[in-house]
Amino acid sequence: MIAILLVCFREADTGLAINFFSRYKNYKKVAILNNASLYQSEAINFSGWQIVNGSNKNNEFSGWQEGLESIKEQPLKGVVFANDTIIAHHSLPVITIQSAAIKMSIFLFRDFYPLLVGKIGKFNNGSVNNLNHILIEKWVSTHFFYMNLKLLKRLDFIINNSSITENYVCKGFSSNFFFSKDVSNDLANHIDKWLFRDGWYNSQRLSASNFKFFRSKAIAILNEKVLSGICIMKGAKLIDSDLIGIARIVRYILRLYKRK
Repeated sequence: MIAILLVCFREADTGLAINFFSRYKNYKKVAILNNASLYQSEAINFSGWQIVNGSNKNNEFSGWQEGLESIKEQPLKGVVFANDTIIAHHSLPVITIQSAAIKMSIFLFRDFYPLLVGKIGKFNNGSVNNLNHILIEKWVSTHFFYMNLKLLKRLDFIINNSSITENYVCKGFSSNFFFSKDVSNDLANHIDKWLFRDGWYNSQRLSASNFKFFRSKAIAILNEKVLSGICIMKGAKLIDSDLIGIARIVRYILRLYKRK
């Protein structure tokens, strides 16, 4: 059995994601609701989905962990992880290519290797960073990724490492620093650019009023990097769901089209 764990928060985004995953036939579908108001939604059809109450303690990572706990005793072959922004904030052609790559990897590799499939990112200068003795050189983007059972077992079914990553983001607002001194300049600058300098659709200047929100997002981004680092340490084979750059080309063409 292959399962889909979809973390849900916003109603409109969740509706788009639920519709997208309806094309995944014969998959176990689990929706983790990180927003209690979704239980009363009349706009979303959760028919065929197992519903898990999400704590939203650590954004999507606590949700995925809670969803994983609910199914890990079942006869799993692997798990597709996604959050509700998968369609709302990513182009459908690119996500369709990444979806095909995940399905292809499931078929080709099955359980031969501990497998992690998703869009692979790297630092622009090719640096390798160390966080809590975990090397971070490349990572799989966690908006949409897949792990097979062999990798999940090597991880002891633990994908939420917030107990580690929350120690590297300052607990109180300061205009002078955001990360602890143990976070390398390359890693800190990478996340700083994403969160505060137009890298992300919701980028804003850090302030006392939004500090709590952005601290939570920074912890989630560090979780993403640390998770891939741990997977590599556990012998995982990383497969890029951009299919040898096809999705990158599509993404570039779409950007050109939007500029017209």
